[in-house]
Amino acid sequence: MLRQPIGVEFENAMIEKFGSISIKIWGNSAYNDSEESQDKLKGTDVFILGVPVDVTLNIQNKSHTIFCSKNYIVDLGFANVEFGVRFGNGHVKFENPVLVIGFNTLLGSVLKFPNMLGQEDIKKIIESGMDFYFLTLDAVESALCVV
Repeated sequence: MLRQPIGVEFENAMIEKFGSISIKIWGNSAYNDSEESQDKLKGTDVFILGVPVDVTLNIQNKSHTIFCSKNYIVDLGFANVEFGVRFGNGHVKFENPVLVIGFNTLLGSVLKFPNMLGQEDIKKIIESGMDFYFLTLDAVESALCVV
């Protein structure tokens, strides 16, 4: 069997971790997988607490995205987690913006990273991302920010 690219393996491991911990903390309705078409067209990997989420190692290359300030970066010591809100791509504006969660790890092997995260780390990442997501949507709606 062919091995998946490392980015895909990492993404799948993180999605599994987000899913199991979201359900444990907030219940079964807190987490839903996306459909393959949602992933391909909008980069939506999962829905956490009803918000479409894209998990990535490559946040800098996301187009049509408002990125977080340093105030929202989660520093885990061995990695930083950054956030963005993606409003579209080169083809279409999204009806529901997507929360982008980007991981910049300092580890030699990114595949070790998911196993190093505990429940509190995942909770902090999700809560920080949701705070940034909703503040960004409010700013866009109030015309404080232009997409």
